[in-house]
Amino acid sequence: MPQIIGRATKTSANAYASVFTNKPRTDAKDGTNVVFHCKENNVNAVTLKFLGSNDGTNFETLEDEDGTTEFAVSKNGSEYHTVTDAWLYLDVQVKSTVAETHGSITIVVTQG
Repeated sequence: MPQIIGRATKTSANAYASVFTNKPRTDAKDGTNVVFHCKENNVNAVTLKFLGSNDGTNFETLEDEDGTTEFAVSKNGSEYHTVTDAWLYLDVQVKSTVAETHGSITIVVTQG
């Protein structure tokens, strides 16, 4: 059964900034899904990207199956991203889709 491993809310800015970086995953293995559910809080559109690391310092931008690395979330919209690879650390970052037009995102992260 999935369990919540974290949640965070952040106002976007013009450059990417972390919303949620998880603690080291001691059970990281292929096939252990981590799902980021991202809800824009009816303010303005935002853009997200997801990163993975195995040392907590050097992060790689993760791609979905078609090579997409940035994900738009419209005003009051939602998006989810599933990670099945065995990254020990995961990070989700947000920026404003339109400069100086900041949004607000809430992210709930589950694993299981």
